[in-house]
Amino acid sequence: MKFIFIAISLSIILSGCSEKHYMTPPIKAGSLNVLFSLPLGADGNQALSVYGDTLYVPESAVGRLTAIDLKSMKVLWRVNLPDHLGICSTTKLRGDVFLLDYHQKRLLWISGDGVFKGTITMPKEVGTLGGSTEFGASDTALLLPGINGSLWRLNPETDLVPDPNDSGNFNACPSPLWVGKTLGSSVPYWEKGFVYWGYGEVLPDGSWSDRKHFLKIEEISGKVIWDIPMNKIAILSRAYKYRGTLLGTGGGIQEISLDGKDIAQLGTHFCSIFGFLLDRDKLFASSINPPGNIFGMNVRSGKILWTQNYPYTAEASPQINNGILYYPLPDGIRVYRESDGEFLGVDSNVHGALVEDGPTIRYKDLLIVRSELKLWIIRMDYNLSWFGNLVQKHRR
Repeated sequence: MKFIFIAISLSIILSGCSEKHYMTPPIKAGSLNVLFSLPLGADGNQALSVYGDTLYVPESAVGRLTAIDLKSMKVLWRVNLPDHLGICSTTKLRGDVFLLDYHQKRLLWISGDGVFKGTITMPKEVGTLGGSTEFGASDTALLLPGINGSLWRLNPETDLVPDPNDSGNFNACPSPLWVGKTLGSSVPYWEKGFVYWGYGEVLPDGSWSDRKHFLKIEEISGKVIWDIPMNKIAILSRAYKYRGTLLGTGGGIQEISLDGKDIAQLGTHFCSIFGFLLDRDKLFASSINPPGNIFGMNVRSGKILWTQNYPYTAEASPQINNGILYYPLPDGIRVYRESDGEFLGVDSNVHGALVEDGPTIRYKDLLIVRSELKLWIIRMDYNLSWFGNLVQKHRR
């Protein structure tokens, strides 16, 4: 009899604990678990990169690259570079790190242990590197967007010659993979000997055409395997692998098969470059159209699961752990429930007034946020209890 009473009581309790009645106390200032911080130069939009257990942080305002071991939370090295950099990003190839200096049309070459190996000057044909602040790499070469929508392949072992006028530096002799009258080239995506890349056509008067394309190119030969239109999507900014297909993101989200079949137009939300996260069958993205918003989407159906507005236009990247979505904005790190987008609070004491909506990156359960003047590494240790309460698993 006692067992029946306990079972009935438990059933009553559970019936009242639906998703719509979470007891979620608000996130309070200073509650996020900050493990590490590092002062940076005033250049908050520089991309972060993680290779293995090492985080690479370029600082263009002071001309420096910092490597941080994410296991020990210690700075491995900080190398000073010649002159200040333009807007830059990093790519790693065969153990070495390469920085793309957007303003000065060059690459900077640093060994894996932090020794500066030289400056690589690009030829005129590559020019401003396509106006892109990011670039890609295969397993043997760097993939560089150039002017007029061109795409170049540079193998540092075979395509560099010493600069006769600047000892210790190099002139690059890259091979063209694609050259056309195009604008707005995307970040190249490489897989198994092929490069996937988006571009937009240019009209004779120099204005944009409505025609946007996505290419598959054989890396070594430069042979175009297929070239498909992107329909209503704005120019592709980057591609993500999803269940044997590619998701192209730009002014919308479009799914494309690896054989060039246009599968589906998944959405028309404007996804900013930084604000895109693919988590299993769910996609989370931010919009820079005012007022800003962040939304969740089911990738398989294209259905918008939820959307939340905020009083900013932002290009921040959301990150997820344990069903909790973390989103850095100028007022701090906002926290949402992944399943339905419920706003759980904001920790405004993490960054102070100097935070900007800059790049984020994830390493295991760590959220790495780059604000205007500081780098933050935060453990994403919030969780939803069995009853739906917001709890913190542990503190350091």
